[in-house]
Amino acid sequence: MIAGAPREPVRFPTAVAALAGAASLVPVWRNELGGLTWRIGDGPDRRFVKWAPAGSGVRLEDEVERLRWAARFHPVPPVLDHGADDGGTWLLTRGLPGRSAVDPVWLADPRRAVRGVGAGLRALHDALPVEGCPFGWTAATRVSEALDAMGTWRPARWHAVHAGLAPADVRARLADVPDVDRLVVCHGDACAPNTLLTDDGEWSGHVDLGSLGVADRWADLAIATWSTEWNFGPGWEPHLLDAYGVEPDAERTAFYRLLWDVGP
Repeated sequence: MIAGAPREPVRFPTAVAALAGAASLVPVWRNELGGLTWRIGDGPDRRFVKWAPAGSGVRLEDEVERLRWAARFHPVPPVLDHGADDGGTWLLTRGLPGRSAVDPVWLADPRRAVRGVGAGLRALHDALPVEGCPFGWTAATRVSEALDAMGTWRPARWHAVHAGLAPADVRARLADVPDVDRLVVCHGDACAPNTLLTDDGEWSGHVDLGSLGVADRWADLAIATWSTEWNFGPGWEPHLLDAYGVEPDAERTAFYRLLWDVGP
């Protein structure tokens, strides 16, 4: 399953339908784990409800904690409510201005979209304070978790640049953790869809912060640049890095992309 807007009808869980009441309910995103996000209503008062099915492994309560912490420093969706039932867990937030950087409007204007994503990521890294951040996302922790889960690795789902690697090769590459370039509070899933852009191409906020935590900034940059290829096609990485304000770093990019493929 590939993340994106659902192209087929989806069933509304009971909890989601109850949250919407009489308002319109439109599915806007499905992730690789089967989780769904709906828009409730429209216009400036629109809300969004994220739902994770039971057994998916997604802990929306982790995102609740991170959103509430990050909201003190940076535009993220305000948490309105959250809960769980036998079918899964849900998170209700208020909408932010702007639309996803992969909205059709921005897919047709990739240069402005990519530069908005880069500028937005830099703003997030500059705004969220490392000191006092209660969440971690360090390479050491992620490597340990990935190696512990070797038995569940699925190379067939890895990117083509990693699909031919033997487990021993992966272990060796992950053991060679690059020195930290700059420690920041990372988004944790800095793919282009998670940046919101206003109509003039300026960033307006970030969504999906369930993995937010302190790490080297290249843990985000490696994935943000990679996602420009997935969403807009080849050739856009330099534009994102330029808008962020950093030179390319092939070593750190390769390491964090491998870690993204094989681990949490």
